[in-house]
Amino acid sequence: MSQVDRPDLSTATGGSQSASSRQSASESASESADTAPVAASVASRAAEAVASKTVNFVHDILVQNTERFIRRHGRGLSRHVENTLLRIHHCRSEALGKRVYRCDACNYETTVFNSCGDRHCPNCAGAKRRDWLDKTLRVICPGVTYFQVVFTLPGELSALALGNRTEIYNLLFETAWQSLRTKVEKELGIQAAGLAVLHTWDQRLEHHPHVHLMVPGNGPSLDGTSWVNCRLTKGTKGKPPAPFLVDNKELGREFRDLFLSRLTEAVSRGQIRLEEPGYISDLIDDLEARDWVVFIEGPPRPDCGPDQMVKYLTRYLTGGPISNQRIVGERDGQVHFMARSRKKIDGRRPQVEEQLPAVEFVRRWTLHIVPPEFTKVRWYASWSPRHRKAYTELCHRLYAARLSGANERATLAFQGQSSPANSQCQPAQTQPAGQQSEHAKSKAVREHLCPHCSQPMACIVTEQRPSWREVFYGPYHPEWFEWVTSGNFPPSDDLLDNGEAEMLELAHTQAASADIFDEIIWLLKQARE
Repeated sequence: MSQVDRPDLSTATGGSQSASSRQSASESASESADTAPVAASVASRAAEAVASKTVNFVHDILVQNTERFIRRHGRGLSRHVENTLLRIHHCRSEALGKRVYRCDACNYETTVFNSCGDRHCPNCAGAKRRDWLDKTLRVICPGVTYFQVVFTLPGELSALALGNRTEIYNLLFETAWQSLRTKVEKELGIQAAGLAVLHTWDQRLEHHPHVHLMVPGNGPSLDGTSWVNCRLTKGTKGKPPAPFLVDNKELGREFRDLFLSRLTEAVSRGQIRLEEPGYISDLIDDLEARDWVVFIEGPPRPDCGPDQMVKYLTRYLTGGPISNQRIVGERDGQVHFMARSRKKIDGRRPQVEEQLPAVEFVRRWTLHIVPPEFTKVRWYASWSPRHRKAYTELCHRLYAARLSGANERATLAFQGQSSPANSQCQPAQTQPAGQQSEHAKSKAVREHLCPHCSQPMACIVTEQRPSWREVFYGPYHPEWFEWVTSGNFPPSDDLLDNGEAEMLELAHTQAASADIFDEIIWLLKQARE
């Protein structure tokens, strides 16, 4: 059994959901449409934090509080979680080697330490996210209306998922896509295509596994000979027709039935690890009687393209469940951050400031470390690498033929293909490969300009990053690494109240031997119980 998939002490309390699944799905799906107010609110809070000198980035919070986290939860952590925290600890530090840049014009030199490259690290993989965004925007075709579909697992399955991450997350991917593909092909009669991204968190970093799927609502017919239009709602007197994919309640029931059927099969084959095998049948019976949440969102405005949706999915591909922009600061052992309110005000959920004890913040952050080599972004059917090129060419050809054969002004206006009213919602225009490479080169040069004379700087020293074994067991490792390798953990001081802390301090100074000290600790624990 893989260590990363066994239930951890640090994740044992991650199953409770503070908000309903329906609200959480709506929050995560609509976040991309509300970025402007969110950015303004976060910027204001960040400015106040800068003035009070309390700003911390996610990386700093993790590094500064990992030792206390290990004291409390270290005995239950998997090796993969430990290694991830170690890599983050060493990121952009002397332990990983360096590069030295010099300006020939003014002889100014600067040192840049190597990054860890871990996909969970808040400091790393910005270039990979930009590359993925560029690649994804290239599959966007003119004339196509795109929908976001969010499949959410009920909170009762959270604990089971934490103990069987690979199996449950794979099951979530497979059943979400299969149920959606079946309805799209059956009801719309188009070739299905999908991009799926796994998120495992909510706004407050609780464990909340769900999959975001971006799918086209129109396109080539199943036989590839004609173009199928996007379906529209009937509309009312005060509400114009809007794009319509499929009924979300029916889709939720089909997703529920398929997931529970596959889960039952996996349990019978012994693929799911259970602490109490008897409870799973009762859990499945209970979940079968409930509706599961599937959230479907079309374009928020007639002129809006899929850019904002893609950018939202890109934001959390790497770096963990919370970005630096949401961090207000760490003060008095509490991490303050911005999160969407659970209550609506004037029809919206504004950003509010939340706070967590620093150790609890680290614990919740580690809930979202995915298993090694797990693929959290998946392309399906016509967007799979094998079929993507042919499908894209077919979309362009059929849509061009449709435009030349009939006047479709109403559809074009809705899909934003004529006189776009809002440039922020328009699909990004891709440049020829040659121009893109030149742009990348110029950007690389700008990243290493001299801060004094603005001239390009040359790299004069390059040190390769050593192996992780050399780093972990080298002179730069933190003290807590010795605790986890030896299994000897010091007591967690933050578990004690003031009176117990005084007794512990007295034990440190007066105990004549380790046996006396251990006995005092045992007595303290018994007193608490």
